[in-house]
Amino acid sequence: ASTNQLATAYIAMAQAIRDQSAAYTQAQAAALAFQQQQAAARDAARQAAEEARAAGAIWRQMFAVAGGIGIATGIQAAVAELRHLTTEAVQTAAKFELLRISMATVAGSQSEGARSFQFVIDLAQKLGVNMLDLTTSYKNFAAATRGTTLEGEGAKRVFEQITTAGRAMGTSTDQINHAMLALEQMVSKGVVSMEELRRQLGNALPGVFQVAARAMGVTTEELNKLIKTGTVEAIPFVIKLGAQFEREFGRAKEAAESADASFAR
Repeated sequence: ASTNQLATAYIAMAQAIRDQSAAYTQAQAAALAFQQQQAAARDAARQAAEEARAAGAIWRQMFAVAGGIGIATGIQAAVAELRHLTTEAVQTAAKFELLRISMATVAGSQSEGARSFQFVIDLAQKLGVNMLDLTTSYKNFAAATRGTTLEGEGAKRVFEQITTAGRAMGTSTDQINHAMLALEQMVSKGVVSMEELRRQLGNALPGVFQVAARAMGVTTEELNKLIKTGTVEAIPFVIKLGAQFEREFGRAKEAAESADASFAR
């Protein structure tokens, strides 16, 4: 959920985040200010400790603990936390910027890349999954569909159908990514193999072989024989599989309203 919040902020302030060097300089200035406060606190603590010596050993110890340790340690912790948050924000923004650029390359134009990028961000928000992971998964799947009849809107439709079904089945973001990787490999090879369908896709989405059989209008035994022939074309199969998942597991609204999706946001 924290990554999603950072990503949402990035989308809303894309131009500002692109100027990362300026943002990082501001963060360094803030860290320096804290360090200066830390030094001032230490000086004050030393002065207080010197004055306390006249009041006896007990007071001296109290000032040492409160001033020399407590205040300084608190400021050090604040500076460390500021650095950590700044670094995390910049790194996340940089990853999304690289994905945005690569999405334009895969889509063939800046405008289409921007639409694809926004499509995945919106889908991740609806389903309550990790935006960074889902964007990476879609970019790879879209790249595999380039030059095929599935390129463009067809790839988006299948991607949404599979990811939505996965969330409706209660699968994790990692499992969804593995499922899309299996489909990506199918499309790249051009034919469906038992390796991708039963082992990879089956491990990510339990029961997928039965769903695939219903999608093809055959029994599981018949589907097994078909795939072994090595003649089942990947693109028609993937389209039918996505449509079958949508019929059986519903659309994004139902999956997005699940308790798990709400929690993940």
